[in-house]
Amino acid sequence: MEPERLESIINEAKQIVHNIDSIINTARRNNEVIVIEGVHLFPKYVSGLIKKFGEKNLKALFIGSSNIELILQGMNQNTSP
Repeated sequence: MEPERLESIINEAKQIVHNIDSIINTARRNNEVIVIEGVHLFPKYVSGLIKKFGEKNLKALFIGSSNIELILQGMNQNTSP
């Protein structure tokens, strides 16, 4: 994967942070249970959400692969220029 493409994925993830926070805040106010998933939910970001909203309010599960080639192939197939 080209460095520019990877950088654009990371930048996109940073841009949606406020939207995710807003969705979580709305769900908490309405006492709703929600599931948010996607490649933009980096473990470091989710750790910050858990600290912000509390462990009892947020649960996280990451399924990963150590096969870098497979990961990059998936990113290439599921993103557009």
